[in-house]
Amino acid sequence: EASSLQEHEVVLDTLRDENGKPMYCSGGLSPIDVNEKIEGSVFDGAVKEFYKQLYDCIIDGKALEITPEKAAMVINIIEQVHADNPLPVKF
Repeated sequence: EASSLQEHEVVLDTLRDENGKPMYCSGGLSPIDVNEKIEGSVFDGAVKEFYKQLYDCIIDGKALEITPEKAAMVINIIEQVHADNPLPVKF
């Protein structure tokens, strides 16, 4: 269960082995099983959670997990990446 997960220190540098070569996927995270009934699509679940958080914010004064400022930062980064990309956008 999620409550039994250990906190891990954020490592900003590239992980390297004893020879100084980059190494990947060695963080030692263990998978966990979560049994939860999910109805609808991923989008449906996200929308439901968004409105639940919005309700909790307006009615109970709880803070939003993702603030408008954080969302704007992510959108700005995505726009900058698109602007810097010389390749045409394909959908």
